[in-house]
Amino acid sequence: MFMRSHYLYLLLGLLLLLLVPGYFILLKSQNPEIEIIFSGNEENLSEGTCQNCSYISLMDSPNQESWLNFSGDVFYVNLEAITEEDYCENVKYSYCPGMYSELYPGCQNKSVIVVLGDSYSEGAGVERNETFSYFLNNLSKSTVLNLAHGGFNTRLEVESLEKVGLLNPPKYVILQFFDNDYEDPLILYSLWYSVFEILNSKEVHYDKYQVAHEIYDYYGRIFFPRHKAEHIQNNIMNPLMLLDNLSLEYGFKVIFLYIPSIHFEREIMNFINSKDWIVLDIKEEIGFKFEPPFTLSERDLHFSKMVHRLVAKKLYSLLNHE
Repeated sequence: MFMRSHYLYLLLGLLLLLLVPGYFILLKSQNPEIEIIFSGNEENLSEGTCQNCSYISLMDSPNQESWLNFSGDVFYVNLEAITEEDYCENVKYSYCPGMYSELYPGCQNKSVIVVLGDSYSEGAGVERNETFSYFLNNLSKSTVLNLAHGGFNTRLEVESLEKVGLLNPPKYVILQFFDNDYEDPLILYSLWYSVFEILNSKEVHYDKYQVAHEIYDYYGRIFFPRHKAEHIQNNIMNPLMLLDNLSLEYGFKVIFLYIPSIHFEREIMNFINSKDWIVLDIKEEIGFKFEPPFTLSERDLHFSKMVHRLVAKKLYSLLNHE
């Protein structure tokens, strides 16, 4: 009888979620008493929905109560309400353009190659001497400057080039592009760090990969579509136009290295194809797939050492044919 009542309450709860307007991602952690709800509708986070919420405020997120709160064992997240004042200080620092650079010195009389990109180019999951920048440096005997950093979008990458990469004008700039370059890391990772900090403070046992996946899912499927035009223009298209202008001003060649994913916006690819840039599609060139041995694991989809080495060889071949 108890089990039947338990399932009945569960069924009623699911029906209620379906009837409430807006979009929910309901995530249960390994602790059955904890739930996280990402809401796609501000009305769902009104005072009537959360009358007795005990708001959580972190030292570096003064206005967090407007978009993230906690009631009992339920977290309510509304990404639409986040403001610049909510950005965590460690996120502001981590995603400052020009903060990260790794120089692989080559022959001084050879050209400088600057690498722009995100965690794929930075070398997440492999050693510092196992990135394609490192391998390319050894193959080309050129000076390679790697400005890539995990979470960077095209805007931050090109700003890094302006601040650091042009101090010694390069001959080549390699721009590694991925679908998620539309993201604003200040928003996304402020949410990321805040949720994890709260879960850890409550000593919740959870699957970090699962929680992270739901955060990305909410951002990509709910928040981004509402701001799509603005995100693509500010975080991708404007920086691409700036990069093209810089290439003409400083006389370097752009190599557009992209990782095939679900899709690319037609506007982006039309722009790339209209320029005198070298395009390297690693799916076409090395048969890349989002699975081992091309990736580190089934869950971690970053490049394996094998892929870094193959990408370096393809880039070196392109440079030799220039």
